[in-house]
Amino acid sequence: MGIKRLRQRAIFEKSNNLKVDLDSSHASHCFHVSSQGELEQVYALIEKALRENNLENIEIVYTSSSVRKNVIALASLYPNRVRYFALGLLSFNPFSFYALSQKITADTVLMCRYDFFPELLFLSFSKRLILLNARVQNKGRLYFKVLKLFNFIVSSSDKDEALLKSEGLDVYGVADFRAMRISDRQVASVSCFDFKNFKKACKSWEGKVFCFGSSWKSDLEEIKFKNYFSNENLYFFFPHQLNDLSIIEHLKYLPSNSKVIKVLDRYDLVSDIENGARVFIVSHMGVLCDLYPYFDLVYIGGGFGKSIHSVLEPYVSGALVFCGPEVNRSSEFDFITSREPKKLKKVQSSLDMESFFCQNISFVRRGEDRLEHIKSFKNEHEVLVKKVLGFNE
Repeated sequence: MGIKRLRQRAIFEKSNNLKVDLDSSHASHCFHVSSQGELEQVYALIEKALRENNLENIEIVYTSSSVRKNVIALASLYPNRVRYFALGLLSFNPFSFYALSQKITADTVLMCRYDFFPELLFLSFSKRLILLNARVQNKGRLYFKVLKLFNFIVSSSDKDEALLKSEGLDVYGVADFRAMRISDRQVASVSCFDFKNFKKACKSWEGKVFCFGSSWKSDLEEIKFKNYFSNENLYFFFPHQLNDLSIIEHLKYLPSNSKVIKVLDRYDLVSDIENGARVFIVSHMGVLCDLYPYFDLVYIGGGFGKSIHSVLEPYVSGALVFCGPEVNRSSEFDFITSREPKKLKKVQSSLDMESFFCQNISFVRRGEDRLEHIKSFKNEHEVLVKKVLGFNE
């Protein structure tokens, strides 16, 4: 780390030392997060901890400046009930480890994934440590020794659970707690009146409805989409990048009569379909997760680049999911394939893509017909959330 970055970090830690100084009572739980992804992973547990007992407060310790804004936004939803501050990594005080254990008043500290900073591990002498979304495949012996400092662990897949248990570690189960928030969001979307033209068109369509979520140029280059389009089906592309260049790149690889939808609520999709349109590029930001319950088959982009995007969102919706080969950085892929490997399939090349387009669907369920399936993910995780937070004890 260079001098400039060290200086920036020091300023960040000083300005984010302690916010919302609550009364002297202890917090019930402390959560440590390093990224937005980790915050999303523990968000459902934070909400449960705050709602289960209106008299209890919680603490959030964050490492990265990238997550600060979202921590503050979360705290604003629960005034005077969330104490939050940045983890100090640049202190040269020999008593800094002890100072952190005093600053955190909660007896239970929940950590997500891998960020085993010495400051946090020192807490094992005075706190109850819980690790969530643990991925331990291909980890060395030292890693497993560190895990023995945790009171118990929730793993990210069946394979990880088996490895943890083989080392004699206490594992509470397998979970991806983000599924709970996805479930809530999709239930709300299906139940509301937004995007009514889109919903009407998809629900009444007798053929298949395909989705290409978070698609990149690399996906379009690798997979020869034009070879597979049929007038019997509908195809919706949601580019990961929503700028004009990305839209133009998509149009190069798609049929010449493809339509671009900028604002879904205002678009007369039914009329375009009646006039023969079958391929649509949707540049409406922030709606993809809400719309997954209306797609039968979903291809998630990024797998022909660095790594796939979220496959959990379409999986929760009940769609059959496909993705490219680069999945090593996705705990969601491990979670899904350990549960239902037939619901998530990898596409290695354009030759494999034919199986995606030709996939048989025994019966079509879209929108309201999937509500019970979507709700089941929250209900399933709810039991484990209570156990992790100690509400069953």
